[in-house]
Amino acid sequence: MTTGPQKRQQTVTNVALSWFLGTALLGLLTTLTSAHSMVAYWMLLLTGLLTGLVQWRLLRPYMGRAWQWAAASAGGWIVGLLLTVGVLYALGFIFIGRMGNPMPAFSIGLVKTMEVLVYTAIFGILGTVQAIPLRRALPTGANFWVLWSALGGTLLGLTMQITCTLGGSGFFTSRLLLDAVADNTVPFCVNIGLTLPRLQTVEPVVNVIPLSWAAHALGWAAYAGVTAFAMRRLLRQNAD
Repeated sequence: MTTGPQKRQQTVTNVALSWFLGTALLGLLTTLTSAHSMVAYWMLLLTGLLTGLVQWRLLRPYMGRAWQWAAASAGGWIVGLLLTVGVLYALGFIFIGRMGNPMPAFSIGLVKTMEVLVYTAIFGILGTVQAIPLRRALPTGANFWVLWSALGGTLLGLTMQITCTLGGSGFFTSRLLLDAVADNTVPFCVNIGLTLPRLQTVEPVVNVIPLSWAAHALGWAAYAGVTAFAMRRLLRQNAD
């Protein structure tokens, strides 16, 4: 016979699993839709809102005003995205835009590092805004949510870069905007337009889409896994 504490633990585990699936799938859907269509970039702005709505449904039993979570997710995502992209463009112009063609080898590593930092910053800002309603409903451990969110963003960026690098392995000829990489054999994902890890290449787009999809899917799974673990931990701490 299942006891009360066991039922609560099972419920929290189910919430974490649903959190992981919903966040990973909706994050993947919105970024994939916008990544391969110039006219659908606006879909990226809906990422925070859509994932926040799914998470809101899961948090309703634990938060008196769970709608505030959806609002914080939408607002935090947009603010983080726009602020970080503005800095990214400025740094890209200063440090990369004047390097000419071909790109110096060290600039490839700079691009990869910047992209990981971009996702860390975006999700760090998102987590900061989300922590406002979280502190009211689940005060024990809520301050750590910012760190968990930023860690999830870091792993998202790293996973995407590793997937692109290993998946390309010399088959895809990568490009940064219109500047070819020095030896034309080093594949990596670049941010085009907003913060979309899309493989720029001279290969037909049909050849690079599977690799880009894989990078998005694994990256969002990494972020969803970290935040699902953190939310499960948070719910259990506040249930005791």
